[in-house]
Amino acid sequence: MKGLKTINSAMKKTIFFNIFSIFSAFVPTALFAQEDLLKEMESTIPKEKPFTLATFKGTRLINGHTVEAGGPKTLDFRIAHRFGNIKQNTKENLQESADRLFGLDGGATITLSLDYSFNGKFAVGVARNSYEKLYEGWLKYKLLSQTDDNAMPVTLTLLGKSGYLGGMSLQNQPGYNKNVNRLMYLGQAMVAKKFNEKLSVQLSPMFIHYNFADREGQTANDLYAVMASFRYKFTRSVAITSEYSQVLNSYYDSKLLTGASYVPTFSAGFDIETGGHVFQVFVSNAVGMSEFQYIGFNNNDWGVGQIRLGFNVSRTFGMGKRK
Repeated sequence: MKGLKTINSAMKKTIFFNIFSIFSAFVPTALFAQEDLLKEMESTIPKEKPFTLATFKGTRLINGHTVEAGGPKTLDFRIAHRFGNIKQNTKENLQESADRLFGLDGGATITLSLDYSFNGKFAVGVARNSYEKLYEGWLKYKLLSQTDDNAMPVTLTLLGKSGYLGGMSLQNQPGYNKNVNRLMYLGQAMVAKKFNEKLSVQLSPMFIHYNFADREGQTANDLYAVMASFRYKFTRSVAITSEYSQVLNSYYDSKLLTGASYVPTFSAGFDIETGGHVFQVFVSNAVGMSEFQYIGFNNNDWGVGQIRLGFNVSRTFGMGKRK
């Protein structure tokens, strides 16, 4: 009996040893297999690609909007100011221009605007222009963002805007006694690319509709236009900027004009970054600061010195906690 118990005990030890050996061999293999499976799964999960930052420094370049919608939960307060024309007309001589201090005396216009960005992509804004007492409101959405690896090569932002001509004097003008005739609308797509840390370019096709076509010589309610914008940063805080706008369709009859024909707008200047402020100074032949005004109905001409000095000052405020 003792011999049988000894055999049973030896068999138990042998069985236990075999099970332990099998388990010891299987567990590391399973763990390695699991680790390989996790690595394979991680490699198939698309990683979020870093977006290109600061294609432009602000939500405006000079007169026009940029693809930037502002930072998450930020409020952008902007003051835009334009002085009078350096030279009023071809007949004005140098002494007369100097007497007006080259446009610094009189003829100035100002716009105050607020932009609020909810999440860095979607923003809303309002503005009031002293020129023609124009009120504006808009929605802005950054649909696509350029990535650092150029998998998405451009940034695409959409803008929808409406305008309303205020002013009590319009109530007695034919047509403007109806509020609906004072309304106008704009739809715009902005496509921009940041080529490197210095150069950014934007192209902005747009459509503008006026409920009431009353401008001098105007023969159409709808305008189709495009704006080209350019920014070249040559120091850490200073950049050269420019804008050019061109209407693409026939919308007025020159025979009905009593003054100069409408001409495209061109602006050029500098962006200066100073902490939380962006200061923009430039010269432009645009009088109004809204697309409704300067895109199609500008009759100031660079060729005869009808340009004006202007500046924009932007200040951004954080509104609540940001991640």
